[in-house]
Amino acid sequence: MHKPLLTSLALVFALGMHAQITPEIEWQRALGGSNEEDAADILPTPDGGSILVGFSISSNGDASGNHGNTDFWVVKQDPAGNVQWQRMYGGSGYDGASSVAPVAGGGFVIAGRTNSQDGDVSGPDNGSFSDIWVIRIDELGDLIWQKKFGGSFSESGRSIRQAADGGFLLFAEVRSDDGDIDTNHGYADFWLAKLASTGELLWQRSYGGSSDDAPFAIHPTTDGGNILVGFTESVDGDVTGNHGWADGWVVKVDSLGNLEWQRALGGSGNDFLSAVTLTGDGGYVVVGRTESSDGDVIGYHGGGSDMWVVKLDADGNLIWQNALGGSADSQGRSIIATNDGGFIVAGSTSASDGDVTFNNGAFDGWVVKLDSLGELVWEKTMGGSATDSPSTIRSTTDGGFLLAGYSQSNDGDVGFNHGDKDVWVVKLGPEPTGISELYGGPALSVFPNPAERLVSIRCELVSAGPVRLDVFNSTGQLLMTPIHEAARPGEQIWHFDTSVLAAGVYQLRFVTDEGMATRSLVKVE
Repeated sequence: MHKPLLTSLALVFALGMHAQITPEIEWQRALGGSNEEDAADILPTPDGGSILVGFSISSNGDASGNHGNTDFWVVKQDPAGNVQWQRMYGGSGYDGASSVAPVAGGGFVIAGRTNSQDGDVSGPDNGSFSDIWVIRIDELGDLIWQKKFGGSFSESGRSIRQAADGGFLLFAEVRSDDGDIDTNHGYADFWLAKLASTGELLWQRSYGGSSDDAPFAIHPTTDGGNILVGFTESVDGDVTGNHGWADGWVVKVDSLGNLEWQRALGGSGNDFLSAVTLTGDGGYVVVGRTESSDGDVIGYHGGGSDMWVVKLDADGNLIWQNALGGSADSQGRSIIATNDGGFIVAGSTSASDGDVTFNNGAFDGWVVKLDSLGELVWEKTMGGSATDSPSTIRSTTDGGFLLAGYSQSNDGDVGFNHGDKDVWVVKLGPEPTGISELYGGPALSVFPNPAERLVSIRCELVSAGPVRLDVFNSTGQLLMTPIHEAARPGEQIWHFDTSVLAAGVYQLRFVTDEGMATRSLVKVE
């Protein structure tokens, strides 16, 4: 009679202990020279390593090949974070990279800004402070091609990815209405452009109003379109519903860039959105920061700014929101969805109260896990006594996470500083094993999710035996069994190609002798 009670008590105890555990730092690397470096984006690579992009102004330490002032800085790391190679691209002006994406067949495409007219940079001289600059490199960093876009005012590339047809989608901030830019609504606009596989401009669209509209991130959607996020100060043009001053702005476009809907999110203070991810129900979760205590914002801590996370449905309607932070500044910079339906947000905080349990000094990197309803599951600060700020977080095939940004610390979690700001890369191990994985099924991770083509399945097996992966559509119909084989004990990683699947949400069922685990997979075009 007492056994079920004892089992329940044991489960409650396990749940309570589990809630206090956060991922551990497996390794960290501070990279740079005696001047200033920063990382804007990082991408896990198939060999278990990574490639990061940002800028560097140094010519010593880890950095070499500077053309003058800041250059695009690209660093390839091995699985342990050691530098395999690094390259600088640019000219004698100011050049900085913002985004990197893989290219089918190998290599990478990188977007950012330039005001150089020499070195690696060529193209029309628009007489502006900066142009959008896109480069394609091979797996060893050799330059394949470069393209410059802009007009007579300042432009900057924010994000880039390869499209299904082999071309590229480029998301940028533009201020011109000449040169490569057809339309400007007033001051800064969102700009979405389609490029050919060789970088030529095919079409472009501008979005905004008569005030400042600044883009930050783009994500493909399951219907072949894209979701765009940033902030707006406009109350006209394409913008409706501004709550006052700067609002977070979400724009949904179709496959040709036509505007389908837009939402201004925030209150009477300044509100900004930095990143977006998809959810299994067809909606979106956006993250940034807020200084508001009214409008769409509930729970503002009053400490300058809070990290702000908002769930939207497929039509952009607000489902839930959460303001996270303490009595000092906090912000969210990057977000990824997790296999359990939750989310992990990376940003920074200078608080040491409220939702933040510890601060090493100044600004720390801050990683927050939320459940599917936006409730805080765990949080972790990382850094030293100076300012440390991650820009991006990515999932890795081992179930862990890679963060990249910059550090000015030389203590705490930061091993070494070369001078001024260093690029800072942190590898976190897998988050604590989920309850469904502890009880009744194998520990399983799916990466990347959402996926465009190749998907990796990671499982930790206790013993040898048969494994099978079944893929079902939303009506429960079995579509394919891409994995069906005998496996050895320990960590195993399989890969399967989703290119035969249409865009949509699928259910994965992974079966072993140890039990069964299910995961949702979002397939995008």
